[in-house]
Amino acid sequence: MRTTLLLALLGCDPDGLYSADALANLYELTPVPDEPHIELRWHVEDQGIVIGCETLPLDEWYAELISGSVYALPPEAVTPPLWNERGDYRWAAAVAVLVNPYTYEPSEWEEHLEEEGTADMESVAGIWGGAEERAIFFAEGDLEQLAASDEQVILSDEVEGFTASLREGHLWVGVVPELVEQTGQLAGAMFPLSGDSADWLEDDGLHFLANERLTDAGHLMLSGEALGGAAVGCAQ
Repeated sequence: MRTTLLLALLGCDPDGLYSADALANLYELTPVPDEPHIELRWHVEDQGIVIGCETLPLDEWYAELISGSVYALPPEAVTPPLWNERGDYRWAAAVAVLVNPYTYEPSEWEEHLEEEGTADMESVAGIWGGAEERAIFFAEGDLEQLAASDEQVILSDEVEGFTASLREGHLWVGVVPELVEQTGQLAGAMFPLSGDSADWLEDDGLHFLANERLTDAGHLMLSGEALGGAAVGCAQ
């Protein structure tokens, strides 16, 4: 995992023609924050997503400004503040956005909703982009029942391998934003990643796309619009 910010012309005058901000402006992208943080947005079934729970700093990350991408190794210490209860088991899942902790104020979501009736990734200051193809997933209880195909929480035919990995802690799983848009739920749109997810994270990192590069379905999922809206506040 590369641990420094890579620029297209590394070593150039930061105030010159090819500075990070200049390159971002050239490709009509929002400049990457100097100290980017991850905000996890927790999905609660039939309620949407809950934001403003916590932002976590990125210690290892690099950017590809031309493609509007940031690759990051996410923090390991994560505890779900909210769960979806399903009888013999419960699960929690969150999508991730990349923010500038010095300009991002979750309360602005409520202000936009009150004033304009809607809020999205680009209307709230300090949100650079998000990871539209990944979600963080937790579960407790009867994991075999959770992984069964008829439960439709996780799309997987490899129940044994998935539950064995999940017992070791949380997993980063794949998510299909188009399915989220169609169903209004993360359940049924998430799937285990092939291979060893730890190696995948260490080799490539969590892939964030700038707001300007997200798909329409990605915008709808990360903003909460496809999941029933976004509320500010968290139960610890």
